[in-house]
Amino acid sequence: MRLVELALPGTDGAVSWPGLIAVGPPTGAISGRLALVAAATVVTSPHLTAPFRSVSRWLLGITVVGLVVLAATTPGGALLGVLGGTAAAAAVHLLLGSSGGQPSLDEVRDALGELGVDAVGLSPARRQTAGVYLVDAVVSTGAPLVVKVFGRDAWDAQVLAKTWRALWHRDAAAVTLTRLQQAVHEAFVNLLAARAGVPVETLVTAGRSSGSTAVVVLRHAGPSLGEVTPDARRRSLPAMWEAVQALSAAGIGHGDLGFETFVLRGEQVLLTGLGNASVSASGDQRRIDLAQLVVTGALLDGIEASLPLGTLLVIIVGVSLFSGLMPVPGGIGVAEGAFIVGLTAAGIDPATSFATAIAYRLVTFYLPPLWGGVAMRRLERDGLL
Repeated sequence: MRLVELALPGTDGAVSWPGLIAVGPPTGAISGRLALVAAATVVTSPHLTAPFRSVSRWLLGITVVGLVVLAATTPGGALLGVLGGTAAAAAVHLLLGSSGGQPSLDEVRDALGELGVDAVGLSPARRQTAGVYLVDAVVSTGAPLVVKVFGRDAWDAQVLAKTWRALWHRDAAAVTLTRLQQAVHEAFVNLLAARAGVPVETLVTAGRSSGSTAVVVLRHAGPSLGEVTPDARRRSLPAMWEAVQALSAAGIGHGDLGFETFVLRGEQVLLTGLGNASVSASGDQRRIDLAQLVVTGALLDGIEASLPLGTLLVIIVGVSLFSGLMPVPGGIGVAEGAFIVGLTAAGIDPATSFATAIAYRLVTFYLPPLWGGVAMRRLERDGLL
């Protein structure tokens, strides 16, 4: 009690320990009870059947409303409690794993059978995409397929991926609330593009099984441009432009052009990944596609001259440490030489290493003082300094 009186001057012994604990935490604080309920609900959700998941989410919502109505917490405290529990559950899933977002291969095989596709040899695709589970398969005739699966537990992953993209990108695709909407949208855009003469993968079928697993089945075309030789990439650049221009002429905006968006079928370049495409694309959206294509084409053409990120980090850190130990102001001359030696040792030709070192030092060391001087002179002229 003496500590309480010292911490709260002017109480004169009127503060008692029973009185303090009777008040309880402020209603604006995080609701610990709600956080525990939210954590238990989210952690167990991937392992429950659909009815039990729905009931648990409804119970969580009723609990939130009840605590707020009873003045046990504020709306802000309830929201923080749910977010805290969700974060704790996400940490558990990250550390221990979860079955969410990935239906079993048996479920995929059953869904394909219900849609009339007799597929064998199902295996997870080497490259996966956020919000969808990709499976490689082969039909009885030997033709390879790509199956895009939107399972019952992929709902959270789809909504999270699309919501995050909508927050960061203007004119991003609308957040679809059901897996069937996503599958139907991708199948529709694929058919619309093929009808307009755009080179896309052949759609085999799409639909939803009795087990609520929505799938889009495409005829596998071949490797992506990121997986072929540099010569094949350079030969494919004109076809990439033609494919994107044909898509734009059809009034469709892709919105997510990248390395894995273009695949090869023989010498023909096909577009894939139309799940986020817009069938009524604005002029800005189509220009964004062209800008993405410029960057993608440049990167595809220059992959053979690139270095792994880890190697670049080692070179940069080594140059910084070495130039800092040398008795030269700012490492002038020393840093450039060390950078050239590091790049050359990593396999880059001397001319490219020299140009890269000079450009790096210009941007990170020589030009910033000039920009700072111009900014200071402007501030002094405006009387702000």
